[in-house]
Amino acid sequence: DNPAPIGSRLELNDSGLVLNNPQGLELWRSNFVSGTIFNGLMNDDGNFQLLDQNSVSLWETFTHPTDTLVPNQVMELNGKLFSRRGEFNFSHGRFKLHLQEDGNLVLSLNLPSNYSYEPYYDTGTADANSQTNIDMKLIFDKSGFLYILKKSGEKFYITKPNETISTNDFYYKATINYDGVFTVSYYPKDLRKGQGWVTTKTIPENICLSSTFTDGE
Repeated sequence: DNPAPIGSRLELNDSGLVLNNPQGLELWRSNFVSGTIFNGLMNDDGNFQLLDQNSVSLWETFTHPTDTLVPNQVMELNGKLFSRRGEFNFSHGRFKLHLQEDGNLVLSLNLPSNYSYEPYYDTGTADANSQTNIDMKLIFDKSGFLYILKKSGEKFYITKPNETISTNDFYYKATINYDGVFTVSYYPKDLRKGQGWVTTKTIPENICLSSTFTDGE
C-alpha cells in the first residue's frame, strides 16, 4: 500500500532488506525477531531467505506471501493471501483467502469497513475441536498439488492429483486475483509448447453463482 516510486533502492545490510525512496526515506523493511544477517539466498523453489552466519533462516519470502503461492510453499493456520486492487494496482484489494483458526479455508470480501462478510467459498474443513486444528496447513507441494494437511495426516485436496500436469515440464502458481477468483495456473518451461499462463483450476468455478452478496459491489 506504499508503492516504491522510480529511483527507489532496495539494500541488503546486516539488519535485513531495506527499501528506500529516492529521497532516502524508508518505505519498507524485512522485520525479524533477532540475529544478524550474513547473506541473502534465492532458492531454486523461489524462496528468498535472509540467513545468519550459520545458514539459519531469519526471514524468508515464503512466510510473507501477498497474493500468490508457488510449489513447495506452505501457509500456516490463520495465514492469508490478499488480492491486489486492480490489474496494475498492487495495493491490498477487496478479497482474501484465509485459512481460519477453525480449519476452514475460505474466500471472502476484504473491505476496510471491518464488517464480517459471509465467505463465498469454503472447503468445509472446519473442526470445533481446536486441538485438531493445531498444525493444520495449506500446502502447495512440489508436484503442483494444492491441499490442506490436517493434524491426523489426512489430506483435503483442492486440486486433485489427476488434474495436475507435471512440474518437471511446467511452472505453477496459485493466485487470488483482483476479481476475487482463486486460480491455479501453469506455464511451460519449454517455450516451444506455449508462452502463456494456462488456468487449470478456478475457485469458485463461477463467482457470480457462488456470491451471496445482496447489495454493494
